Amino acid sequence: MAVSFIRVDDRIIHGQIVTRWARERKCDGIIAVDDKTAKNKILKSVVKNAAPPGIKAGVFTVEQALPKLKKASQVKENYFLIVKTPTTLVSLLENGCDFIKKINIGPISSKEGAENVGPNAALTKEEIKACEYFYEQGITIIFKLVPNSKPYTWKDIRKKYI
Repeated sequence: MAVSFIRVDDRIIHGQIVTRWARERKCDGIIAVDDKTAKNKILKSVVKNAAPPGIKAGVFTVEQALPKLKKASQVKENYFLIVKTPTTLVSLLENGCDFIKKINIGPISSKEGAENVGPNAALTKEEIKACEYFYEQGITIIFKLVPNSKPYTWKDIRKKYI
């Protein structure tokens, strides 16, 4: 599969992605998807330029990402798909990104109306519904900040939140 790693991370492309995950898993390019970031020229440039040398990176809206992801899922290179929120992944899944089978959830900062579901992971009611939607679709959800950290799964914690 050419989209080799799918991650929810509210910082999108940053040090952990660049220094830890891209070393742990083969990464030829990063497809970052977040409507607000993609529409802000300065923020888009900052996020895109956080990718390490030699790794292609692009920041797209959901609409822009769909054809890119279709193409990426059919090539030999390995791409990371990174989204800012679980709800963005719901949009991608509902629009044909059927290659999503396993999701890594990294840091999601605390915000108003969010509930801490684990270390560095605070989900709103809408994001909890998104995780449950993935679970119902048979998609594995693993909360793991960095490759060597202890993981936990949505399957293990979901009953506390639904």
